[in-house]
Amino acid sequence: MKEAVMRSPRRFAILTFGIFAALIFATCNRAASQTVPGDLTGDGAVTIADATVALQIAIGIKSPSPQQLAAGDLNGDGKLSISEVTQILRAAVRIIKPEDLIQGPIVTTVVGDPVGFADGGPTVARFQDPEEVAVGPDGSIYVADVLNHSIRRIQPDGTTTTVAGTGLPGYKDGPAKQAQFNSPYGIAVDKSGVIYVADSLNRRIRKITPDGMVSTLAGAPEQRDGNFLPDVLDGPPTKARFAFPAGIDVDADGNVYVADFDANRIRKVAPDGTVTTLAGSGIAGFADGSAREARFNGPSGVAVDKNGTVYVADFYNHLIRAISPKGDVFTLSGNPEVDEEGNPLGGYEDGPADTARFDGPASISIGANGVLYVADYYNNRIRRVEKDGSVTTVAGTGNVGSADGPGAEASFYTPNGIEFANGVIYVADSGNDTIRRITSDGTVSTLAGVPSQGDVDGPAHQARLRAPEAIAFDSDGNLYIADAGNNKIRKLSTDGIVSTVAGTGAIGYKDGLARTAQFDLPTGLAVDDAGNIIVADRLNQRIRLITPDGTVSTLAGSESSGYKDGIGEGAMFFNPRNVTIAPNGNIVVIDTYNHRIRSVDYNGKVTTLAGSDPGYQNGPALSARFSFPQAAAFDPEGNLLITDGDNHLIRKLSKDGTVSLFAGAPAVTSGAPEPGFRDGQALEARFALPSGIVVDKNGNVYVADRYNHRIRKIDKDGNVTTIAGTGDVGFTDGPGKSARFRYPIGLAIGPDGALYVSDAGNSRIRKITGIR
Repeated sequence: MKEAVMRSPRRFAILTFGIFAALIFATCNRAASQTVPGDLTGDGAVTIADATVALQIAIGIKSPSPQQLAAGDLNGDGKLSISEVTQILRAAVRIIKPEDLIQGPIVTTVVGDPVGFADGGPTVARFQDPEEVAVGPDGSIYVADVLNHSIRRIQPDGTTTTVAGTGLPGYKDGPAKQAQFNSPYGIAVDKSGVIYVADSLNRRIRKITPDGMVSTLAGAPEQRDGNFLPDVLDGPPTKARFAFPAGIDVDADGNVYVADFDANRIRKVAPDGTVTTLAGSGIAGFADGSAREARFNGPSGVAVDKNGTVYVADFYNHLIRAISPKGDVFTLSGNPEVDEEGNPLGGYEDGPADTARFDGPASISIGANGVLYVADYYNNRIRRVEKDGSVTTVAGTGNVGSADGPGAEASFYTPNGIEFANGVIYVADSGNDTIRRITSDGTVSTLAGVPSQGDVDGPAHQARLRAPEAIAFDSDGNLYIADAGNNKIRKLSTDGIVSTVAGTGAIGYKDGLARTAQFDLPTGLAVDDAGNIIVADRLNQRIRLITPDGTVSTLAGSESSGYKDGIGEGAMFFNPRNVTIAPNGNIVVIDTYNHRIRSVDYNGKVTTLAGSDPGYQNGPALSARFSFPQAAAFDPEGNLLITDGDNHLIRKLSKDGTVSLFAGAPAVTSGAPEPGFRDGQALEARFALPSGIVVDKNGNVYVADRYNHRIRKIDKDGNVTTIAGTGDVGFTDGPGKSARFRYPIGLAIGPDGALYVSDAGNSRIRKITGIR
């Protein structure tokens, strides 16, 4: 489901598990290598053959794959030009060195799988956030590959190919290989093999015919600043508008049913493209009854049976709903608890319709004899709903993971798409970036793709992390990683091996030997001059210490969250997110939910340096106000620079105890700071939840601009520029201008002078070279 909606801050939505054996990588072909500038053939060198392919692409004879575009787009403008062909040819004949092809920042992957897109066999293919699956008449499985902006096909022999899309976000009809999509979430295939796509951020329903032509069936959104705007309007195809079309299905007559997620409506598209509203008032909430008056809350999946009944996965209501052919809306299954304000809460329980519980049902498919299969997103399970609404679990332990095997032992990570065909259930296991299969005996296997996340030590590209946050180097050049989703502290040694420093992986709180210690969402870390690792153990509300001999202890904090200065257990924190080392040797704590900056010495004494109530206010430190500060770093003069997350600003705590604005221009509407993006002078620039921050020896400041999916630089003269990231969420290495990130959150400067990035949403550590 859509990134901002489905990637919830809830723990289980950021946790994932995947065991990745070295054997898988041994069988991978050259697609698993790092992108080499100019190497369009993927053989690791720049040759005449690469120049030939580049020329074919530049003059339009050939459409580039995402890897070829990353290798050939030397200036980061998203295309290949004749000048770039010339440069590649010059490198091929060694007039220039291949390493001199790209001038400026280059992004590579240091830890984790360096490939985000690849066609090929089951363990070679790569997906990025596959959200839905559909089965065609010939038994092929079609995949809406959201962050690769492509439609993929898994053939019956397990080989994955790309049906349509260039790999880059955009909107373009025409031949499939040249067509462009922007986050295609929903997919359906009719009996003649026509593919229908819910092209979500283009706010359209697209169609791909068997002869490989892409056209727009319905949707004509307004456009502003390069983005198509969400809206709701019924009518002819060139007038109709969608808010966020998500799950879709098609009936025998060619009518397409659309779960318009942000509109809280179910829409119907006739074969001629005319759009009507089938059900939903548009008001988020819950109400059964007539179609016009019924209410949904984030409908994400639909399925239509042969009688015309439409079933709906009502995501935020945690229900399975149905719309009868007469237009009556009723609840088939689910009975969530509600909070104090009456909002439905997710849960997990099998049983009769009126006691069963779901947690974000994302997709729905009709099986044999009219039973329903549901991808239960936050429960990490596949559920079965009988005609009477009773529910059982088909597969999934509920724990985040990627284990295959019997249904009761298998694990998933936020499964989003589901399709039943010929006795087999196919699952788009979106968090694992894989397509899974459940046979009639309940056995789960991986059909295509390999998990991009997990808990695996070993050589850097074979290692797996899960939602890493803060990173820091020690004096020997080893990189330490707060592997938050795995509840571990990891280490990338100088010889390229990833190992576990501390933590069992289980959620808990335990001091002692590093190998038996336990953490609960460790998000921040720093390494002091003595080699001690200081950890912000966020949900344990404590600051922990790991000594070089492998002993874990607690410096300060207690079991309960709160705000209190004091010593050791007498002090209280509220979700401390980050730490850094002050020039005087003390530990600075970013106490995020207390909206304060704290200090801890090695005796456990906690004091407050800055902050008071949440908000925005400059001035004396203890009366200043922050809003969910994220991280901090000292400049060469000893001033503390703070990423003020929800204010979308960079603040400065001077040595004299005064807080001021360092960078960012908070646009305020109704008193609430707004995120934005703009380069320029520091006080005119805009950020969106700035997170990680680091300062180099020359005083240049680097910021992980999390919600802009970019890495920003503030130079000594106060100029803000973007050094890497297009702003489109995803994963792509290459020139900084064309690289893509997914919620970058942690930064560190390595002994080689490169900037290292903890790319949390991609569960990778990236590296940016060539920064000046």
